[in-house]
Order: sequence, then structure tokens, then C-alpha cells
Amino acid sequence: MYTLYAIRNPGFTVIKVKGTGQLIGGYTPQSWHSRDESSDGEGSFIFSLGDDKAGNAKLSKFVGRFGLYGGPDDGPSFGERAMGLTKDFRDTYNYCDKDREYEHAIMPGSENRMVHFSVDEYEVFQIIKR
Repeated sequence: MYTLYAIRNPGFTVIKVKGTGQLIGGYTPQSWHSRDESSDGEGSFIFSLGDDKAGNAKLSKFVGRFGLYGGPDDGPSFGERAMGLTKDFRDTYNYCDKDREYEHAIMPGSENRMVHFSVDEYEVFQIIKR
């Protein structure tokens, strides 16, 4: 899965949650890697644009020590547990949770516990400065 999102510049991830239509995602000015380790998330944020029924937009800025995780079998992951995609992103092992690395939880119910979800579709955009 890593090859699907391996980028060397800032990146923007948008995820459509299966069954709810909720749009969540994140931005990082850092490059993604697959070294199976966490890295600084300075300037990163995660967000929710709400679901099909209501706006309820949320923005959560990086405030901790480790803002990103890159592993060979994982998709884009923010914080220790704030938001992440797993190898089989269409399964229900993707997650959102409130962690100390970002200000706020971004999915309903994830304020107090980890919420698992399936992905309908997602895109990772590489941002190139001119």
C-alpha cells in the first residue's frame, strides 16, 4: 500500500468513510516514508467535513511530539491513533481516536474510544510548491 501514497513533498489526504459519506483527512508538510517509525508532525492537521446529513466540520491541529507514522504495510497515519489507514483499507481496521498528538477527535464517538471504519474511497495529493 505504501507505494500508493509515497510522496516526497507535502501531502493532503481525503477519505470518504463507507456507510456515512463522512469526509475526513489530513495535511502534512512533511514527506511520507515507510521506515516503520513515527516522525514530527509540525504544521500538520487532521479534519472532518461532516457527513451526508450535516456539516459539522472539525479541524484538529498537531500539538504533540509524533504527528505522522509511516510503515510498509500502512496507509497515511496521523499521530499515535488520531487517524490512520491500514493495509486493507476497505476492511474495518482503519481508525480514528482522540490522542495527545492532535487537539481534537474528528469522528463522532472517537472522543472517548477508538472508532473503526471502512473506506469507500480515498485520495492522497502531493503538493508541489512553485
